[in-house]
Amino acid sequence: MGLLRRALLGAALLACGAGGAAAQDLSALESLADDNARISALVVDLSTRQVLAQLNAGTRLTPASVTKLYAAAAGLGRFGPDHRFHTHFVSDGEVVGSVLRGDLVFRGAGDPDFDSKRLWALVERLRQMGVRQVTGDLVIDESLFGAVPCITVDRCGVTRDSRNAYDAP
Repeated sequence: MGLLRRALLGAALLACGAGGAAAQDLSALESLADDNARISALVVDLSTRQVLAQLNAGTRLTPASVTKLYAAAAGLGRFGPDHRFHTHFVSDGEVVGSVLRGDLVFRGAGDPDFDSKRLWALVERLRQMGVRQVTGDLVIDESLFGAVPCITVDRCGVTRDSRNAYDAP
């Protein structure tokens, strides 16, 4: 069985069998290590917070979940392949010398590829425009989607603490 096929099988076992015997058997994921894959998995019952299964749970890896495939397919279906998301800063303040006199507003558009690197690129664009200081606040514009609620227990913590760009709420 190929590496991708085994990864999909392992993810399906975790997704469908949470709380059951399938979720506790991580052998499909463990077998990926034979092909030099780096694996980290933690299966938790969200209502009791009981750990059902784990595999290198302390190893922090960038997620490569199958869920991204579904999200990509939904996005392509909704927006089409030519759509581009635009995350940017806006302000109604005035730039005087190197000072932006007013609030700096961060306006996202659901960009699935937005990460810390792209945020720094936005900041660099401000620098290229000569802005070195902002007298107002940094405002996060939530108008497109509204505030992101804490729906699942495992994602609630990232509203307070996150070490990775992909953990953003």
